[in-house]
Amino acid sequence: MKKRMITLLTAAGLCIAGYSADTAFAADTVKGDANADGRFTIADVVLVRNWLYGVPDTHLPDWKAADLCEDGMLDVYDFCLMRSEVVQKYGLKAVENEEASQSSAPGTPGAVHTSLSVSYDEAKERFGYPIVKCSRSDFLGYKVGIVSRNGDIGSKEAFCLDLTYEFTNGHIYIQAQERSVGKLANHGTEQYDYLGRTFVMENSYDDEKHTIGYYPTDTGGLAYRATFDRSVDIYEIMELIISVEL
Repeated sequence: MKKRMITLLTAAGLCIAGYSADTAFAADTVKGDANADGRFTIADVVLVRNWLYGVPDTHLPDWKAADLCEDGMLDVYDFCLMRSEVVQKYGLKAVENEEASQSSAPGTPGAVHTSLSVSYDEAKERFGYPIVKCSRSDFLGYKVGIVSRNGDIGSKEAFCLDLTYEFTNGHIYIQAQERSVGKLANHGTEQYDYLGRTFVMENSYDDEKHTIGYYPTDTGGLAYRATFDRSVDIYEIMELIISVEL
C-alpha cells in the first residue's frame, strides 16, 4: 500500500477578506514592490494592473512581491489588495490621478470578489456548469464567487468565477480557470495517482489543515482544490473531489 504521508499543506481561498499584514515575505523583499525599486507605491499597482491586462512591453521584475494572497499566483485579488494598501497610504485621489495618467492602458478593473450562499439551482445557473448535487450529511451548502467591478454583482460585467461546496470540516473549491487572469496555483509537495487521476498535495501555511489540488488540464478548464481538517483522511478527500467532479 502506498505510504500515506501527510505534509504541511495549504489553506486555500481567495484571501480577499482574510489578508493579514503578518505575511511571510523574504527579509529583503518589500511587500507589494513589483517593480523592485525598494518601495511599494502606486507605480507597483499600475504595473501589476498592466501586466494582468496584457499591456504590451509590460515587464514585471518581481511578481512574488505582489502575491499578497501568497497562493503562488498573481491575479486580480492581489491587485485589489495592493490598491487597497495604496489607498490607505496615499489616499484615493493619488490612485485616481495615477490611473488617469495611464491613458494608453485599459481602465482599472476595480475587481471585487463576492462570496454568496446560494441554492443548488442558483449555483448551477450562476456557475454555468451542470454541477453535482451533494446530499452528504456533513454538507452545509453551496457558495459562488462573483467577480464584479467595484462590487456591483448585478452589472453586466460581473461573472461567476468559482463554486464552493461547504462541509462541516472543510470545503471544495472549483474555479473556472478560463474566466480568471491566471491559472490556479498547484505547487505541491507530493503527488498521488488515484482512480486514474493525479492529485497534488499542496504547500501550506496552516499546520491544522491540509489541501489537495486536482487539475484535469494543464491550462484552462476547471481546477479543484479541497481544504479540510488534518483529521480527514487524504484518500477520503480525493474521493470527495471525484464525487463532485463536473
